[in-house]
Amino acid sequence: MPEWNNNNLACLKTWIHLKVLNQYDKVFKDAGSLKMNQLTFWNQSASSELRSIAAKTICIQLDNMFRLFDKAVYEAGSNNITAIEAMHRVMTNEEKMVQDLATKVDDNYKFRGESEDEAIQ
Repeated sequence: MPEWNNNNLACLKTWIHLKVLNQYDKVFKDAGSLKMNQLTFWNQSASSELRSIAAKTICIQLDNMFRLFDKAVYEAGSNNITAIEAMHRVMTNEEKMVQDLATKVDDNYKFRGESEDEAIQ
């Protein structure tokens, strides 16, 4: 798992877009360790099905933001479906952290300016 680091574009983009989507109000250094059930979409009184729908909506929004705003492309072997599903599996597990989500983002997207060394780590 890559370290939660603002020099890693997947971490940085995950943090900023979740913040824009009003999922938390944490500064970068404090956001990586947030668990999914601490994000605003996670309604404790909602059914797991409703939380899954909310998570899927955010995953689709993140995919759009990564591709359209950040000009990211899918890594080899990834596509729209696999990238969204990977993020969704993390977001529907209350024990997973934002850092875990950034790892899936890093696995599935190549951001402009991302070095080959970053992608290998």
